[in-house]
Order: sequence, then structure tokens, then C-alpha cells
Amino acid sequence: MRVNRGIPPVALAGLVAFACSPPGPPTPAPVDPVGTFFFQTSYQGQPVDGTVSISGGEGNYSGTVIPHGGVAPPMPITSVTVEGQTITITADFEGELLSFTMVFQGDAYAGSWTLGSEYGTLSGSRM
Repeated sequence: MRVNRGIPPVALAGLVAFACSPPGPPTPAPVDPVGTFFFQTSYQGQPVDGTVSISGGEGNYSGTVIPHGGVAPPMPITSVTVEGQTITITADFEGELLSFTMVFQGDAYAGSWTLGSEYGTLSGSRM
């Protein structure tokens, strides 16, 4: 006949230590994509800055990418996705797809862009 003597003391101590350990840091809420964001980057060796303006709500975002200095016309945003602290937007640049990926820490971000075979880094902040 087998006798169950309960949980061994070593296992019980491990369970108690796990249950009493402090929780990890809370997961931050997803970044809110609605607002106006300054960006700076370079294109073909030339500095470019401008703004990204996003309005609307989940599943119904809209907006515009506006490069400053007349280097390109305003570009309508065609999609916005949010995953945690990352916002990815796509915009129509004269029939080509411009994509910005912005990874936030607070109100500042760093990320990248692609336009056809061109690509680069960008940075900026919420205005």
C-alpha cells in the first residue's frame, strides 16, 4: 500500500517563494496613434523633416504625412496599425507605398521607413 505524504518540503518552499515574489513590471498600454508627430530622416543623402498627423479610431484611422520644405507633396495615410509601443503607418506617395515604423519610448520614437527599394531610419516625437 502506498502512503501519500503530501508535497515534499523542498517543493513546498519553492511554491511559497514563487507565490510571494513581487510581480514583474506592468506591461504599458498600447501607444495611442492619434495625434501629430514630428519626424526627421534623410532621403538620398538630404535631411528631411516633417509631420505625421493621425486622427480617427481603431479600425478607422486616417491622416497625412507632410514633409517640410516642399521636398514632396502631402501623402494620405492608407493604414495605421498599433502593436504595443509600435505604430506602423502606410501612405500613398504618388502611387508608391511609403511605410513608417515608429517604436516609442514615452513620447519619443525611433524607427525606419521604406519607399520602394529605398529605406532609412527616422526619429521624432509626439508634438
